Amino acid sequence: MAIANVFILATETTITVAGASDRAVLSMMLCNTDTVSHTVSIYAYPTGGSMIDQYCILKNWTIPAGDTLSFSSEDKIILQ
Repeated sequence: MAIANVFILATETTITVAGASDRAVLSMMLCNTDTVSHTVSIYAYPTGGSMIDQYCILKNWTIPAGDTLSFSSEDKIILQ
């Protein structure tokens, strides 16, 4: 099991990419450590793809200051 900690920027930020072997994303926790709310969207798209609705997992979700969004699903996201 690997845990990735990534600082999310105001622009598109890559959290993980598929490697030589398959990877499964089981859950994500997004912590807003700022003093103001921030809005996030999560996409899973193939190499060469882009952030379009077809690949959207979570769109325009506001995380209040000092709060955490815990996102998990019974379905896995497999990166190949």
